[in-house]
Amino acid sequence: MVKRERVLSIGGFDTSFVSCQDYDLWTRLIIKYGNARRINVTSYVINDNGTSERMINSKNGTVGYTQFHNKHQHLMTKANLANQRFMQTRRLKQPLTINEMITQIGTGHLKSKLRYFLSSDLKIVRYLHHKIYRKG
Repeated sequence: MVKRERVLSIGGFDTSFVSCQDYDLWTRLIIKYGNARRINVTSYVINDNGTSERMINSKNGTVGYTQFHNKHQHLMTKANLANQRFMQTRRLKQPLTINEMITQIGTGHLKSKLRYFLSSDLKIVRYLHHKIYRKG
């Protein structure tokens, strides 16, 4: 929850964004007013039954995410930037390379990243499997 006056003081949602307007709004609120508090209760439920396309999987989702990154990257730590790369990789449904997975270690969300890495179609895994188990 945020006071209406605070949202208005930062100009509200950035309507030039095709998506990620909420992410941008929260970032600007935190810049102006300081740290936010995360609540530990469910405040909404996402109906992800597959009957409608989620923004995360749409072209606008990717464009909006790039807009957010371009606008706020100067504020991001190395860990933030690594997480942004991972989220974009996942949005684009690209495989997470072993080199990129290594750079992601220590930046948070390791379980999610490892799960995505292992689900990627990795040539190196097939190659190693063949070398180890198919000797001879």
